[in-house]
Amino acid sequence: MNAASLIDRLHPLEIKVLTALSRHQSQSPHVALREEELGQTAALEPAQLSMAVEWLLAKSLIRVESERVTQIVSLTKIGEHYFEKYSPVERILSAVRDASQAGRRLTIQDIRSREGLEPTEMSGAIGSLKKDGAIRIAEGGQVEATGTPSRTAESLRSLFQQLRATSKELQAFPEPMRGVIEQHAVKRGNAREPFRIDERVERRYTLTPEGMTIAQAITQQGTGEEVSQLTPDLLKDGAWRTKRFRKYTISLRPPRLAAGKRHPYREFLDLVKRKLVSMGFLEMRGPLVETEFWNMDALYMPQFHPARAIHDVYFVKEPTHAREIAEPFLSQVAAAHRNGGGTGSTGWGYEYDLDRARRLVLRSQGTAVSARTLASGPNVPGKYFSIARCFRYDQVDATHATDFFQVEGIVLGRDINFRTLLGLLDLFAREVAQAKESRFLPTYFPFTEPSVELQVRHPRLGWIELGGAGLFRAEVTRPLGVDVPVIAWGLGLEEKSARQALARLAAGGWITAHRAGRRVRWALTPPGHELLAEGAVRIYSFGADAPAWDGRWLVLLVTVPETRRQLRHKLRTRLTWAGFGSPLPGVWVSPHPAREAEAKQVTEQLGLAAETFSFTGPFAGIGTQRSLVEQAWHLDDLAARYQAFLARFGDLRPAPGDDTLLAQIRLVDEWRRFPLADPGLPRELLPPDWIGARAAAVFGGLHRAWEGPARARWAELGAVAGAGAAVRSGRRSSQAAGR
Repeated sequence: MNAASLIDRLHPLEIKVLTALSRHQSQSPHVALREEELGQTAALEPAQLSMAVEWLLAKSLIRVESERVTQIVSLTKIGEHYFEKYSPVERILSAVRDASQAGRRLTIQDIRSREGLEPTEMSGAIGSLKKDGAIRIAEGGQVEATGTPSRTAESLRSLFQQLRATSKELQAFPEPMRGVIEQHAVKRGNAREPFRIDERVERRYTLTPEGMTIAQAITQQGTGEEVSQLTPDLLKDGAWRTKRFRKYTISLRPPRLAAGKRHPYREFLDLVKRKLVSMGFLEMRGPLVETEFWNMDALYMPQFHPARAIHDVYFVKEPTHAREIAEPFLSQVAAAHRNGGGTGSTGWGYEYDLDRARRLVLRSQGTAVSARTLASGPNVPGKYFSIARCFRYDQVDATHATDFFQVEGIVLGRDINFRTLLGLLDLFAREVAQAKESRFLPTYFPFTEPSVELQVRHPRLGWIELGGAGLFRAEVTRPLGVDVPVIAWGLGLEEKSARQALARLAAGGWITAHRAGRRVRWALTPPGHELLAEGAVRIYSFGADAPAWDGRWLVLLVTVPETRRQLRHKLRTRLTWAGFGSPLPGVWVSPHPAREAEAKQVTEQLGLAAETFSFTGPFAGIGTQRSLVEQAWHLDDLAARYQAFLARFGDLRPAPGDDTLLAQIRLVDEWRRFPLADPGLPRELLPPDWIGARAAAVFGGLHRAWEGPARARWAELGAVAGAGAAVRSGRRSSQAAGR
């Protein structure tokens, strides 16, 4: 294309940019022009400049000479508020100093009440001030000023003054201040911070050789004023003779009319639905607003269990509770949680909260639909599926939302077993994912045993997870009136659940992320390794003979407000796992003083160190140790659970193969609950002929006897699945060759 023809097709905005760059390069031939300077020289608005630059880059008339990414710091609305009203760090330090000068001492709760600060603001500010050495926590949880200035408070005040109504480059600040900015900058999941760090891309442009030629031709021939329409006024006074009319290219195709169509993800869900219907599945439906009963409790997820934190639900504001829950399901599920009911299990061993079961939430998992279907009298045999819209808390942005879909279902039948489960997953791999190879790995779900993960081989990504499945526990099916085996399965059509679980594990410090190219890989942190190792050691060594007791007790005093129920549950779970008992509200005791370090770690991780006090020593003369043990640990209930364990497994002699594999899985699953319920008291504090010792001996003997055959059977099942995939692949190849 010649220069004259190209110039005729240039937009007026493009001509302005070319002219501005040509003028600049004639004066400074070796200096590229910054984007802001280019806009000023060409007298264009930012949006106009952006369009013109993109067009010229596509025509190869200009090029990007350099690009630099700069981090820009500015104040958020929280930061502007802190400038006017002072930050929590400044307010806490000022309050402590004022109290010290007046001869008074304040506790953390006093400061929080006086300043009206949120718990998260208090925790972060107290931590910063302690790190600076500006305050210390004295006896009784009182906060004292040390007289040492706080570098954090001084830096924050200086930064607020420098950034008010303006912004600056991050690198313009000294290193200590950069650290303060990054520590208090807005991050995903924590928007209540005073600073925002944005990335600004600075580009410099220059003309290409062809662009220089076109710019020179424009300068020589002149552009005149370009018009797109010949008006009567132009004809009347002859002004059209001095105008330049925009060229029209009649060979261009007309604009394409975009017809309405379904969203690609909606089309994919419809495809999955058609596949499942063609396989004989019936669709299940359920309400978006659920009770905690159907959303969690009916699936045998205890009301105190940390696993419920993964389902970070939205609570309904009005009304807060359902009027009632259908019987006999409520009573039967409550009994399963308390003591196992008629399921053959020992249950979770806690007092089930009927009021909490009625609380209304937005459905957080599709398995709630399966629970309702089981209670509705489903067909036996029967196959059901649902594409359930679920809701969990997330920070909404361009790529994240609070709602997502889960595809899952159930299969009921009197002859269903673990082999049926693997066959169903293999069918999903072939029909839904069109996979040629599949394999199975053991995994864990709260409401199934055994549980298995389905993986398929992707031609480029390798082995990827497609879904998970398992056989519903008796604690799920029997309270809902189902007495046949039930397969529960789910296909991984959303990454949201995994992403939320990863985010919570990372926030807890159990895993960490690192980049490998464009991918993010996750690994256990040292505390994560320690947690799993500690759990395995505690489960498999639990019940072993303990050394003689020296008669000393460890006592913890820790208070958590009733309003912070989730924190109370976390504290109760962690201290119970550590073997502590609670004879009175806010009081925790253990006959193992060596566990003080573990208790300290728990309270520090939960942000309760300032409200916790510990004592060690022998029992005094008031009351009896027997009464203390009974109030703290309820040994009668624990003995009943051990008795149920012995009744279930003591005389069990499974047949080789699948029966031994299932027996081993159920044995370990049942035993792993006892370290949470049994504090491992010294013999001196236990009743004579304590049944827990016999149960531990039975567990150890059965585990050693079944472990080898169970592992061998699991390996056989994996090999059979792999061979089946290879046979199918060979058949397809043979059929293709025949055609």
